[in-house]
Amino acid sequence: MYRTLILLDVFLKYMVPQVKLTGDDLQIALQGYPCVSAAEICSHIRFSGFAADAKLPEFLPDLLKRMSNMQLGTLLTFMTGQPGIPSGGLKNPNTDWPYTDKLTIFCTTDENKLPTSHPHFYALETPDYEDTKGFLEALEKGLLLAESVH
Repeated sequence: MYRTLILLDVFLKYMVPQVKLTGDDLQIALQGYPCVSAAEICSHIRFSGFAADAKLPEFLPDLLKRMSNMQLGTLLTFMTGQPGIPSGGLKNPNTDWPYTDKLTIFCTTDENKLPTSHPHFYALETPDYEDTKGFLEALEKGLLLAESVH
């Protein structure tokens, strides 16, 4: 325990001033991603604007079940700004948006648009994809683009 406190003290004194870390970044650096279950994420998902024969709403739950804890945490961070689902649930106190108790996935008609997050609204805007591979490639590009902006 004492050794951990010394390492934390050194980290905070010498590393944190050099790197801009949020509280969540520091928690992840020290403890890793919170344990998140795909089933819990799936129970919070709400699809909006997708056609009845859309593919993404069909394959996304299975895709989430195959993701690692780190991948799930990254997706949640992209969509909500948080690496896990808070113990109080997803209700965002900073907005009057009525769907913030859900992770809303909006369908955009622009097929060339990368998946785009709206963390204040716990939302992801994305076109429909025919298969998992196309969605994952686009999501990875969207995540990289988001990382480069911050």
